[in-house]
Amino acid sequence: MKEMDDLVEISDILMGPEGCPWDAKQTFYSLQKHFLEEVQEVIEAIDENHSEHILEELGDVFYLVLFAAKIAAKQGDFTLKQLLEKQKEKLIRRHPHVFAKKGNEKISMEDLEKQWTEIKKKESQGKKKTTPFTKLPKNISLLQKSQHILQELEKQEDFPLESVIDQLERPFQKKFFTLLHQAVLEKESDAEGEIRRGIQALEQAFLSIEKKLPEKS
Repeated sequence: MKEMDDLVEISDILMGPEGCPWDAKQTFYSLQKHFLEEVQEVIEAIDENHSEHILEELGDVFYLVLFAAKIAAKQGDFTLKQLLEKQKEKLIRRHPHVFAKKGNEKISMEDLEKQWTEIKKKESQGKKKTTPFTKLPKNISLLQKSQHILQELEKQEDFPLESVIDQLERPFQKKFFTLLHQAVLEKESDAEGEIRRGIQALEQAFLSIEKKLPEKS
């Protein structure tokens, strides 16, 4: 794709000896905060349902991925081609119901989840043993982390999640995780997004009521 080639060429120029000093000195670590900021801006643009804003912010995230791949190549870690190849292999491996299916066979959502769990287990074989509490990104909110943990615990057949939550002694903790468990059971619910949109709705409700109040003299 010409546009992709053009963007790669631009990144080469920016990171080259005659390019931008700021770009040239960036590292994986210096890009961390920019990834967090740009992804958050994508989320906000989606909440706004503003296609032009989404387009711009997705472009920023896309370029950061390309930028990070160029840094990796510069350090001799891996190339953009290797990154794309590895992602292609992962997508094919994790979607046998699409790429290895026979004829017009269909798969239910329940079977799809079981298949996904089995694939993830195979991928983790030989790797350092992890638990639902250790395999999460560090730089996510506590709410996101809590929901991810509950999603993983829900898959543990030997540990019914209700029983695990029942072991909590503090009333607030028990109420919080019981409510969050409902979001997990609904599967499509995003607790972080619900709260973010709830705050926006609260603001709109406040402004609406404020307009109706008599002005203070």
